[in-house]
Amino acid sequence: MNKSLILIATIAAVSFAAPIHFGIDAKVGYNALFLGEQLGAGVVTGSPESKPSFGAAIGPTFAYDLTKQFALGGSALFVYDLDRFDNAIDLGLGSNKEEHTISQMSLGLQFAPIFHINKFFSVKFGYEWDMPFSGTAKTKRTTTLGSAVNTATDKSDIVWAPAKASDVGSTELPVLSTHNLILGGAYQITPMVALTLQVKMGLTGSVPLYNASGDLDGGAGSKSNMTTNQLAIGVSFRM
Repeated sequence: MNKSLILIATIAAVSFAAPIHFGIDAKVGYNALFLGEQLGAGVVTGSPESKPSFGAAIGPTFAYDLTKQFALGGSALFVYDLDRFDNAIDLGLGSNKEEHTISQMSLGLQFAPIFHINKFFSVKFGYEWDMPFSGTAKTKRTTTLGSAVNTATDKSDIVWAPAKASDVGSTELPVLSTHNLILGGAYQITPMVALTLQVKMGLTGSVPLYNASGDLDGGAGSKSNMTTNQLAIGVSFRM
């Protein structure tokens, strides 16, 4: 126990004395989903609709001071997203409504140069790569045909999309890692604590595309894919 306290104290002392600083970030946010026709599995009559979705992240950070105003920042974040959307399909004489709920854990690696406007305010602009590693997806299907209504629910495990469609299990939902732009700001309320605001803009989609041969195809950046933008608030602790 004493050794652990000594180690923490040493890291804190080094952080203040050296141009590199370590800390912890925590944030929560609202996810805005952009949905495309790929979610309808090729059914052109599908009508995806985003529902309220949320995200959270926590993890260690570092900042390396280049000058008094500029620093290089990075973080390794454990990211949790709870995304919801519906997809209504017109069947002519009836309809099929799918209610999707995706609960996903990802590892987010972020790199963002930081500009200190003054001793209170700073801004950053950079990049984040999110790699999914766990989660579940639940789909509730309600089929209406005349006066008959049938309801069924499916549950799948989220996996990182394999190179071959044949490697996807019957109860698995493959998803892609995503590339994102980061724009953020911070207000320093004490030397060790700051309030943060961050916008994360998805550049690529999370729905994998497989070609006729069953190989993973290059469609992640398509506008018809599912991308996520997030507005998050949080707190940053510097050791």
